Amino acid sequence: MPSHSFRAPRHQATAALSLALAALTSLAGCGSDEFRLKVYPAGGTVLAGGKPVADALVRFHPVDPATVKIPEGQAGYPIANPTTETAADGSFQLSSYLANDGVPSGEYKVTVLVGAGNPGDDDSGEEANPDAQKPRTKGPKLAAASKYRDPANTPLKATIKPGLENRFTFELN
Repeated sequence: MPSHSFRAPRHQATAALSLALAALTSLAGCGSDEFRLKVYPAGGTVLAGGKPVADALVRFHPVDPATVKIPEGQAGYPIANPTTETAADGSFQLSSYLANDGVPSGEYKVTVLVGAGNPGDDDSGEEANPDAQKPRTKGPKLAAASKYRDPANTPLKATIKPGLENRFTFELN
């Protein structure tokens, strides 16, 4: 007599397990009483002479510091000036709480540090090594690169708006 056992096909079992893991993962973030500012996806590209700038640090400085402040009376994760690094194609995505989640809406001054992290660079934390064979980053040499480093003097600006794509192209010259 044949036995009548029920066995779900493998793909159904895998799908059910995936759904269960997704539900557990989404529940892990619930219940937290930490306040988070609403953020919006934002990113773009850094170019110099029409070519991508790789390994540059892109930092958004809020014009109004209240843009990234947790409201009084709320406990939550503060947001520093959103900072990211450009990829080989010059592209970047900004993050506040999670990878590539974006930044709060508002106006920002944007600084770009080309070649940051090279020995002797102001941001590397290392002394210059005259015997160094080559820099660690591939940023182009820009005669006026210093004007993009200081938030008080940078000509680069961005406005993050809810519901928009918030894509920016920063051409350095």
